[in-house]
Parts: sequence; C-alpha cells; structure tokens
Amino acid sequence: HSNSGGPDLEKLLRTLFISSSDQVIDIGCGKGGAMLTLAKYPFARVDGIEIAPNLARTAKENLRRLRISNAAIFCCDASEFKNFDEYTYVYMYNPFPEIVMRSVMENLLISLQRRKRKVTLIYKNAIFGYLALGAGFRKVSETAQTHPHYPPFSVYVADFAGSTGLNGRVADVGV
Repeated sequence: HSNSGGPDLEKLLRTLFISSSDQVIDIGCGKGGAMLTLAKYPFARVDGIEIAPNLARTAKENLRRLRISNAAIFCCDASEFKNFDEYTYVYMYNPFPEIVMRSVMENLLISLQRRKRKVTLIYKNAIFGYLALGAGFRKVSETAQTHPHYPPFSVYVADFAGSTGLNGRVADVGV
C-alpha cells in the first residue's frame, strides 16, 4: 500500500471544477493518504472504502487527528459496495484485481442508471481503464508520468445527466 495523495494529486485536482455539492469516494483508501489531499478541496463529503480492518482504523484515526469531519470509511469489499448514488467523483489507485474492478464498474453503472449524473473517475495507474470505457466512461485526460516509479493519473468522465440510457456494459468488455 502506498500513499497516492500529495502534490501530484493536488496538481491534478486544481485542473478540475470541484464544487461544494460534489462528493468523492476513494476506493481502496488504505490509510487515507489520498483522502487527506481530497479533503483540502471543497467536496461536501470525502469517503473511503477499505477492505483491511487495520488500514480502515488507521484511515479513521488519520481523519480524526486532522479534524476532517465530512468523511467516513466503509470497511468492506469494494466489489460488494453499491451505495454510489451520491458520489460525483470516484478516486482509486489501481487498488484491486480485474474481477473486483469489473464488479465496481458494474455497480457504478447501475448507480448511474438509477441516478443520472456526471461522475468523474480519477484512476491512478489505470491498468483496467478499458473497463471504465466499457462502462460508458470516456477518457478525458492523463497526466504525464514524471518518474518511472510514479504512474500517471487518468481522468474519465461519465455524463449521463441527460442521457436516455447507457451504451456499454462491463460484462461485454473482453479481456
């Protein structure tokens, strides 16, 4: 587990229009490093999902210590998390294998069908970016890789606010 928050994430976040009505969830939040960076921006909520109880406890403690009160940590398997309806931003740093990513994208797709809106996916080290594309997201940018050990951020957007439906399904995306 490594902290993906800090200056590189801040530089990317400065390029995005984040309003006080936006909510973000960090999938695979670890100890909460990226959440601490995200909390510097005007998000109404900065939540995280972490499967490891010890890391979730550490993330909660880090948030408490820095007095970040508009945040929650859900200690659960990301593939089973289905409560995406309020989030307009999703953050992840390649946190899990393809099978879990497929479930996460399917659950996001179902959420977008249920509540049409624009969702921005910030995905560092986007190994399974094709699954985001298959779920109806479009890639809008990618940061330059500044160091061989620090993978780039890719930004995807799904904007279904006025759409009558979604064209892609994660299950249809081949390997």
